[in-house]
Amino acid sequence: HTPVWSALRMLPGMDGFRFPVRFALWLTLAVAVLSGRGIMRVMAGEGPPGLHRRIWVAAAVLAVGVGIARGVLVAFEAPARAALTAHYQSKTQLPPVPTLAPLQRAALPDPEPLSQAQVPGGQSLRP
Repeated sequence: HTPVWSALRMLPGMDGFRFPVRFALWLTLAVAVLSGRGIMRVMAGEGPPGLHRRIWVAAAVLAVGVGIARGVLVAFEAPARAALTAHYQSKTQLPPVPTLAPLQRAALPDPEPLSQAQVPGGQSLRP
């Protein structure tokens, strides 16, 4: 929870909401209504002169920005994933993830147990 959530709970009637996710419905409705009103005003020609042009420029800049961001994410996903996986594996005690497919692992025989002669340092295999 954030400090905003604590402040909202102090308002009358807001302490009945146990989970912040319940506000998602009201937020979605409010954004839809305000967006609709704004679009209607722009289409009716209300507002300062040049508003249509500014809206189109902002939409074009947003579209280009989203396209560039998507391209960057697609281009750097594989190297970033490999670097983050290597970093995570170096910080943990887990063995590396096997690269064999499940059917290949099932088809390969289990390793044979070591004999007493193969144990380094002459240690006993029996407890």
